[in-house]
Amino acid sequence: MNFWKQIKQGLLGKPISTGQTSHERLTNAQGLAIFGADAMSSTAYATEEILWVLAAASVANFVISVWLAIGIIALIFIVSVSYRQVIYAYPQGGGVYNVAKENLGKNAALI
Repeated sequence: MNFWKQIKQGLLGKPISTGQTSHERLTNAQGLAIFGADAMSSTAYATEEILWVLAAASVANFVISVWLAIGIIALIFIVSVSYRQVIYAYPQGGGVYNVAKENLGKNAALI
């Protein structure tokens, strides 16, 4: 065993087989709550910052703010539905790379 493998095994422990990982899996609801939170929080933070800039610009931009907020709500909905579709389409898991590889090809998935 080479030096780096020994370091890795010392830090992470011995590899486990796929059969032993069944108790480590998340349910669909847990997966959406955990992995969807990243996209949701980013979208929520960006929304607040955009609205602060528009509020500072003038009250005349209020109409733009409403349409922008509607667009962001639609984006959050689309991301949530997309995550759920990925969870149902790939119940075995595999991550973003596997999803992209099967739908876009190996080279595009690497980007």
